Amino acid sequence: MTRLPTALILLVAGTASAQVEHQHGAHVHGVAQATLVVADGTLALELTVPGMDLVGFEHAPRDADQQARIDSALAALEASGQWLALEPEGSCVIDTATAHTHGYKAAAAADAGPGQGHQDHAHAAEPASDGHRHADHGHAQGHGHDGGHAHHDGHDHGGEHDHADGHGEFHLELRGTCSGRPGHAVLSLDRLFDGLGTVRVDLIAGDRQDRIELPGGRGRIDLH
Repeated sequence: MTRLPTALILLVAGTASAQVEHQHGAHVHGVAQATLVVADGTLALELTVPGMDLVGFEHAPRDADQQARIDSALAALEASGQWLALEPEGSCVIDTATAHTHGYKAAAAADAGPGQGHQDHAHAAEPASDGHRHADHGHAQGHGHDGGHAHHDGHDHGGEHDHADGHGEFHLELRGTCSGRPGHAVLSLDRLFDGLGTVRVDLIAGDRQDRIELPGGRGRIDLH
């Protein structure tokens, strides 16, 4: 099997992300879905996480505190340097990381600007001038743990899904450039989100395809 060209890598990752985003029957609290493609000097990661796992609710934000949880979770996801490492160090540079929500309808009316379309809330990060992303999102890391604990103080599981499609979710699209092929990807999402369950990663690395489950969003993925 030959290595995938860059255009096909992005197509595969984008298609997988769209399937996860729109097949809401697969939405399960405690299970996040990811697609990781590493080939042809390119890295692409798509991640979809149930909102309950990150902020403790899946309805439109009802007050400033709930909106702050959403904003903080988006910033934490985009700060990939805090939870994603490629080994050996420096083998890949993250060029872009963009997160948005789906299902938190009120945020669309309050926050959506021109070009955001159907997305409820978008939080696009810009790469730094040296090719690395700015990782400083202020309160992102500290508030990530608050989002995890929110499962206990604001748990609306089951009866109060008052948004239109019944599933509040977070989505991340990450792109990077690699010098050669990295040996491992190390995820440590549990550092920011202590309410996260299992992350199922569909992996395409060169001629290898696999599915890996990472409890708590922590683990080391072999890319060879």
